[in-house]
Amino acid sequence: MLPRYESFPYMIRTTRLRSGASLLGALLMLYCLPFSLLPAQVVFDWAVIGDTSNPDDTTDGNHYWDGIQTYGSVGYEYRIARTEVSVGQYVAFLNAVAKSDPFELYNISMRSVSPLISAPLIDRHGVDGEYSYTAYGDPSRALSLVSWFDAARFANWLHNGQPNTGFSTAESTEDGAYTFTGPDSLAPGTDPLHGSNGRNLGALYFLPTMDEWYKAAFYDPTPGAGGGDNYWTYPTRSDDTPISSAPPGGTNHGNFFRDDGLANGINDGYALGTADTSPVGAYNQTSSHYGIFDFLGNVTEWTETEVMGSRMYRGGSFALSEFYSSSGVEGGDLPTFESEGFGFRLASAVPEPSAALLVLIAAAGLSSRRRRIRAPSPAGKPGSPSTAGPEDRTATRRGLLAARGTVNTAG
Repeated sequence: MLPRYESFPYMIRTTRLRSGASLLGALLMLYCLPFSLLPAQVVFDWAVIGDTSNPDDTTDGNHYWDGIQTYGSVGYEYRIARTEVSVGQYVAFLNAVAKSDPFELYNISMRSVSPLISAPLIDRHGVDGEYSYTAYGDPSRALSLVSWFDAARFANWLHNGQPNTGFSTAESTEDGAYTFTGPDSLAPGTDPLHGSNGRNLGALYFLPTMDEWYKAAFYDPTPGAGGGDNYWTYPTRSDDTPISSAPPGGTNHGNFFRDDGLANGINDGYALGTADTSPVGAYNQTSSHYGIFDFLGNVTEWTETEVMGSRMYRGGSFALSEFYSSSGVEGGDLPTFESEGFGFRLASAVPEPSAALLVLIAAAGLSSRRRRIRAPSPAGKPGSPSTAGPEDRTATRRGLLAARGTVNTAG
């Protein structure tokens, strides 16, 4: 059974629309749907990150660099996926665009085990030009062994509506949120804020910048949060050292490595007993302020931010200690780098209501106003069927029209 975010997450029961107000409510429900109203192969559960006046965290965001590195201030709304990209979601992507795989979206190590991962992720079948892909085991496990370029092409595929082209094309993976000019190269982006990272203006899905990731993970606008500066040390709404345990765990638990020497079911080394990714969202009692899971361990996540040719990343993994998931640790590597502990999550623009939807909302409001202007009942309770004769009802209608100035009552 697929996890909730991989199935179509919104259901609207068929109901009789009794008034313009209820029509307006249904239209607003439609606005809450993803950009396309049709079910897609890959659907995410999104958290909207608001609080647009938030400042940077004043504590050091990178203990490895000289000086104080500050992050977290984002002056616009955006969305970020509540969970990391799963094996099953990436399998859908590969089957849609990688019948041939010239850009190596599939890492052959995904079908193997190693000292760093105890269970394979994805198998490939067939010959070049006819490749197909299946997940090993639980498809809801977090994906790993992907480069930054793989993640950017996945974002392009979503931006373009998840087309089933069979191959990597400009309509699927090579243009959209990011414009590729070669297997491992991008054109400058056109977004005025994030073009230096390669993001294009109008991108629907993209990798979060360092600031977007940091805010979603550590910021909490609740008065007094984080000791008063509104930033937590860990992405679990806590400054306390988190606990390594098997899911679902409790609050402040995650999939990371910590061994305290006591064989008591917590902090016994690898959280799962072996080196492996856990199902995304499995630690459902541990989240950031915005209700986002998996920031603590599981896989280290690529961000969009580029620094001196490297792409920056955040968060620890199943093989690293909790220290690497804290607010003071970041890293960077070549965008071609792939590792058993590296995955990603996506961010998204907050969708605007379409012009057609705005027209329907306006029509619903007008319908509601018209329904409220009703003739008073000559007899019986207000709004009940009238018992008056035809002449009385005609007089009532004439009176209402006269009040509007649309009929001459003389004669």
